[in-house]
This record gives sequence, C-alpha cells and structure tokens, in this order.
Amino acid sequence: MSTVHVPEIRESIRQLPEEDKIFVERSLEIAHFIAGVLDRKNLKQKDLAQLLGKSEAEVSKLLSGLHNYTLRSLAKIEAALGEPIVCTPVKNKKQKEAV
Repeated sequence: MSTVHVPEIRESIRQLPEEDKIFVERSLEIAHFIAGVLDRKNLKQKDLAQLLGKSEAEVSKLLSGLHNYTLRSLAKIEAALGEPIVCTPVKNKKQKEAV
C-alpha cells in the first residue's frame, strides 16, 4: 500500500525493523478500509463515534493510520458497521473454497 508520499516519512519507515514496517502497513490498511466502509455507507467519523459510544477524537485516533488495534476494538467496529474489517486466513480459505 503506497499511502505515504512524504519522502522523509517513507525513508523513516524504510529504516524501521521489519515487524514495525508490517505494523505500520497493516494499521494503515485497516484505517483506510474502515474509512472506505464509512464512505460507502455515507457515514462520518461522528457517526462511527456514536455507534461505538466514543468521542470523535477517539475515532479520529482509530482512523489515523497508526492506531494499535486490538481484536476487541476491531470486533466492536465490525459490529457497529455491520461489515467485516479483517479476514483471517481460515475465513479467507473458506471463502475461496465456496467460489
């Protein structure tokens, strides 16, 4: 995913240990996906905040791209939006077999 366009930030990420690079990449992917779901459903961050019982500032942090999501927070977001956010390898395999 190439969401980082500032050369200094790109260079900083390049110098990170591999596990940190994976963290940044996955976190950005999740935030981008959630933002896409909100857009498709014509929802704003404010709406998601209400659905989650959180402040708009907390949701803004969730969608910043560098939030350390927990399975619990992802489950809450999935339940609030009525749409899966993450796909486990097992779930992905089952979906492919069903096709």
